[in-house]
Amino acid sequence: MGLTGSVNASEMENLKGTGFSPLSMDAIKGVSIVINNTNTNNGSSTVNTNVSVNNANSDIAITKNNTNNGSSNTGNVVNANNGNTNAAVTNNNNGNLVSNTNTAVNAHHGVISAGVTNNNNGNLISNTHTAVNAHHGNITAGVNNNNNGNLVSHTGTDITAHHGNINAGVNNVNNGNGAVGTHTGLNLNNTNPNATIGATIGNTNTNNGSADTDNDININTSNEDGTSVNINNTDNNNGIADTDNDVTVNGVSATAKKQTYKSPAAYRFQSQARQAMNKAVNNLKAMQGVEVLSADTRELSCCGFTFEVKFSAVKTLQTFTSKKSYNCAPQADDALSRDVAVFQGQNRKIVSAEILESNFRYSYSIAYFPPSKK
Repeated sequence: MGLTGSVNASEMENLKGTGFSPLSMDAIKGVSIVINNTNTNNGSSTVNTNVSVNNANSDIAITKNNTNNGSSNTGNVVNANNGNTNAAVTNNNNGNLVSNTNTAVNAHHGVISAGVTNNNNGNLISNTHTAVNAHHGNITAGVNNNNNGNLVSHTGTDITAHHGNINAGVNNVNNGNGAVGTHTGLNLNNTNPNATIGATIGNTNTNNGSADTDNDININTSNEDGTSVNINNTDNNNGIADTDNDVTVNGVSATAKKQTYKSPAAYRFQSQARQAMNKAVNNLKAMQGVEVLSADTRELSCCGFTFEVKFSAVKTLQTFTSKKSYNCAPQADDALSRDVAVFQGQNRKIVSAEILESNFRYSYSIAYFPPSKK
């Protein structure tokens, strides 16, 4: 059955004998809905799709292709209740001036599989939000967001799942964008002591001007042994990359992790290395949610000294290294002071700021925590 618009399986029974529907309820216990929309070279394009299926097993596939439009606005709403549900939504936005995409999948009571893929390439501004809400059944929810070559890209994904074996995964890939903001929220709840919960988030940010990544996972479960959480963040060659992970299981923070800061600078004397180390240690101790585990200076095999600090923290320590080098240390120090002021104005918490020397050229490195969420 290929349909566009809204389908409510429970209403089809009322259409029997009217000439509009020759189908009986027995014939539509399995409902297949396929919707494809293609919009190209429009000044403005707006496409909203609503699909509703009640009291029937359903396979739902929606595909939207928006290319070279001035503005592209896409809305998808899927509601499926009281039946096994397989819902797949794909949004492709390429070369639009402004692209806004909102997708909501709501499925209750049954074996539920919900997959959403958003591909945004070469748009000036790309705004994408996906919400999956699934209750009461074995639930698999997966969202893939791919953003490439957009000037500004904002991506938000929220998955809420209750009551059943739950497997929720989100993968965000951002390449070559000017500025990227990515938020992923998973809210997973289970009161069945035999049910399992799996939560996975993957973020890959490469060659972006700036990349801000925010991951929030909240889990309430009666089976902690059957709960797994995996977060993988990979940042390569971005101007600035800030990552914030927040995981809570049964009301207790589970995000504090052991980390190590190894000073990239080499100091001529051990006393200089120890002075820089103590400053970093004091900065860490002054920060909420941070526990210093150990700190020590280390003698380099060739010459000089460096230091290493091990600590436990909720947030992931980030490192910024200047791409420009200078003829002398005072020039690098002046530039370092300016960047420190900028970072502090952005509410980044600085742990260490050090001058680096290589082949008689000077640069600098700043170790910091990303700003707290407002």
